[in-house]
Amino acid sequence: MLMGWALTLTVWAQQPDAIPWERLSPQQQELLQPLQPRWDALPPERRQRIWQGTRRWLEMDPDERWRARENWRRRQQMDPERRERLRERWRELSPDQRREMRQRFGPPRPHDRWERR
Repeated sequence: MLMGWALTLTVWAQQPDAIPWERLSPQQQELLQPLQPRWDALPPERRQRIWQGTRRWLEMDPDERWRARENWRRRQQMDPERRERLRERWRELSPDQRREMRQRFGPPRPHDRWERR
């Protein structure tokens, strides 16, 4: 029985915190306003990922935000099979390989596009 409790506590401790709306910064609340009515219904893992994403977004400079938007737009235009193939290949890369890919193949920053003309 003691093993059962230990296992339960271990699993419980590994669960991400359910971040309440009030814990979000005013900037995060502004970004996530469309989610506010259903925020409490989202699974804790999803709230955690969204929270981390907004933190990263708010730390980005304008060029990094532009790249993120451009990458999102391109992914949305892909057919689902291609998106899944790319996801699988991305998961197989090491963190160093991912970093290198971001540096090599990220879309150009807006001011770089003007310099090429």
